[in-house]
Amino acid sequence: MNRSRRIWGVVGAVGVAAALWMVAVPLLGHRLTVTGGPPGRERLEIGLAPVVIVALAAALAGWALLALLERVLPRSARLVWTITALGVLLVSFAPLATSGMDVATRVILGALHVAVATVLIAVMTRTAAHPGLSTVADADR
Repeated sequence: MNRSRRIWGVVGAVGVAAALWMVAVPLLGHRLTVTGGPPGRERLEIGLAPVVIVALAAALAGWALLALLERVLPRSARLVWTITALGVLLVSFAPLATSGMDVATRVILGALHVAVATVLIAVMTRTAAHPGLSTVADADR
Protein backbone atom coordinates (compact mmCIF):
# COMPACT_ATOMS: atom_id res chain seq x y z
CA MET A 1 0.00 0.00 0.00
CA ASN A 2 2.79 2.45 0.85
CA ARG A 3 4.45 1.77 -2.47
CA SER A 4 1.38 2.96 -4.39
CA ARG A 5 1.07 6.02 -2.13
CA ARG A 6 4.71 6.87 -2.77
CA ILE A 7 4.19 6.47 -6.50
CA TRP A 8 1.28 8.90 -6.28
CA GLY A 9 3.51 11.20 -4.24
CA VAL A 10 6.09 11.21 -7.02
CA VAL A 11 3.37 11.82 -9.60
CA GLY A 12 1.96 14.61 -7.43
CA ALA A 13 5.34 16.32 -7.01
CA VAL A 14 6.01 16.21 -10.74
CA GLY A 15 2.44 17.31 -11.46
CA VAL A 16 2.58 20.31 -9.16
CA ALA A 17 5.88 21.40 -10.71
CA ALA A 18 4.45 21.09 -14.22
CA ALA A 19 1.27 22.92 -13.21
CA LEU A 20 3.20 25.83 -11.69
CA TRP A 21 5.37 26.08 -14.79
CA MET A 22 2.24 26.05 -16.99
CA VAL A 23 0.73 28.91 -14.99
CA ALA A 24 3.93 30.98 -14.90
CA VAL A 25 5.16 30.55 -18.45
CA PRO A 26 2.37 30.00 -20.99
CA LEU A 27 -0.50 31.46 -18.97
CA LEU A 28 1.16 34.48 -17.34
CA GLY A 29 3.72 34.87 -20.10
CA HIS A 30 6.88 35.03 -17.96
CA ARG A 31 9.93 33.41 -19.54
CA LEU A 32 12.12 31.64 -17.01
CA THR A 33 15.60 32.61 -18.11
CA VAL A 34 18.87 32.41 -16.21
CA THR A 35 22.51 33.11 -16.92
CA GLY A 36 25.52 31.68 -15.20
CA GLY A 37 29.25 31.76 -15.43
CA PRO A 38 31.23 34.57 -17.01
CA PRO A 39 29.60 37.88 -18.04
CA GLY A 40 28.16 37.89 -21.54
CA ARG A 41 27.19 34.24 -21.42
CA GLU A 42 24.05 33.30 -23.31
CA ARG A 43 20.78 33.16 -21.36
CA LEU A 44 19.25 29.75 -20.75
CA GLU A 45 15.50 29.36 -20.87
CA ILE A 46 14.03 26.85 -18.44
CA GLY A 47 11.38 24.85 -20.25
CA LEU A 48 8.85 22.30 -19.07
CA ALA A 49 11.08 19.28 -19.73
CA PRO A 50 13.87 20.31 -17.32
CA VAL A 51 11.29 21.19 -14.66
CA VAL A 52 9.65 17.76 -14.95
CA ILE A 53 12.99 15.90 -15.08
CA VAL A 54 14.41 17.67 -12.02
CA ALA A 55 11.20 17.21 -10.03
CA LEU A 56 11.13 13.51 -10.96
CA ALA A 57 14.80 13.05 -10.06
CA ALA A 58 14.31 14.79 -6.69
CA ALA A 59 11.24 12.70 -5.92
CA LEU A 60 12.90 9.40 -6.80
CA ALA A 61 16.06 10.33 -4.88
CA GLY A 62 13.94 11.20 -1.85
CA TRP A 63 12.07 7.91 -2.07
CA ALA A 64 15.33 5.97 -2.41
CA LEU A 65 16.84 7.71 0.61
CA LEU A 66 13.76 7.02 2.71
CA ALA A 67 13.77 3.35 1.70
CA LEU A 68 17.45 3.09 2.63
CA LEU A 69 16.90 4.83 5.97
CA GLU A 70 13.97 2.52 6.76
CA ARG A 71 16.33 -0.41 6.44
CA VAL A 72 19.36 1.11 8.17
CA LEU A 73 17.66 3.26 10.84
CA PRO A 74 14.15 1.81 11.21
CA ARG A 75 13.34 3.68 14.43
CA SER A 76 14.43 7.13 13.27
CA ALA A 77 14.10 6.93 9.48
CA ARG A 78 11.18 9.33 9.30
CA LEU A 79 12.86 11.98 11.45
CA VAL A 80 16.23 11.71 9.68
CA TRP A 81 14.58 11.80 6.26
CA THR A 82 12.43 14.83 7.11
CA ILE A 83 15.38 16.80 8.47
CA THR A 84 17.41 15.85 5.39
CA ALA A 85 14.57 16.86 3.05
CA LEU A 86 14.23 20.24 4.73
CA GLY A 87 18.00 20.71 4.51
CA VAL A 88 17.98 19.88 0.81
CA LEU A 89 15.15 22.38 0.30
CA LEU A 90 17.15 25.11 2.03
CA VAL A 91 20.27 24.32 0.00
CA SER A 92 18.20 24.37 -3.20
CA PHE A 93 17.57 28.08 -2.63
CA ALA A 94 21.30 28.93 -2.87
CA PRO A 95 21.37 29.30 -6.68
CA LEU A 96 18.40 31.65 -6.44
CA ALA A 97 20.55 34.10 -4.47
CA THR A 98 23.07 34.48 -7.29
CA SER A 99 22.89 37.03 -10.07
CA GLY A 100 21.67 36.09 -13.50
CA MET A 101 17.89 36.10 -13.12
CA ASP A 102 15.17 38.61 -12.48
CA VAL A 103 13.07 38.75 -9.32
CA ALA A 104 10.03 37.09 -10.93
CA THR A 105 12.16 34.14 -12.05
CA ARG A 106 13.58 33.79 -8.53
CA VAL A 107 10.08 33.79 -7.04
CA ILE A 108 8.74 31.27 -9.56
CA LEU A 109 11.71 28.92 -9.18
CA GLY A 110 11.52 29.23 -5.39
CA ALA A 111 7.82 28.41 -5.53
CA LEU A 112 8.61 25.34 -7.65
CA HIS A 113 11.13 24.15 -5.05
CA VAL A 114 8.69 24.69 -2.16
CA ALA A 115 5.78 23.04 -3.99
CA VAL A 116 7.73 19.90 -4.89
CA ALA A 117 9.20 19.66 -1.38
CA THR A 118 5.79 20.15 0.23
CA VAL A 119 4.23 17.29 -1.70
CA LEU A 120 7.19 14.98 -1.15
CA ILE A 121 7.57 15.69 2.55
CA ALA A 122 3.85 15.32 3.17
CA VAL A 123 3.55 12.02 1.31
CA MET A 124 6.85 10.39 2.24
CA THR A 125 6.61 11.14 5.96
CA ARG A 126 3.08 9.73 6.06
CA THR A 127 4.22 6.54 4.36
CA ALA A 128 7.41 6.09 6.39
CA ALA A 129 7.58 2.97 8.50
CA HIS A 130 6.50 3.52 12.08
CA PRO A 131 8.93 2.46 14.81
CA GLY A 132 6.42 -0.14 16.05
CA LEU A 133 6.37 -2.12 12.79
CA SER A 134 8.21 -5.39 12.91
CA THR A 135 9.74 -5.17 9.44
CA VAL A 136 9.99 -2.75 6.56
CA ALA A 137 8.21 -5.30 4.37
CA ASP A 138 5.14 -4.94 6.59
CA ALA A 139 5.01 -1.22 5.75
CA ASP A 140 4.76 -1.97 2.03
CA ARG A 141 1.65 -4.12 2.41
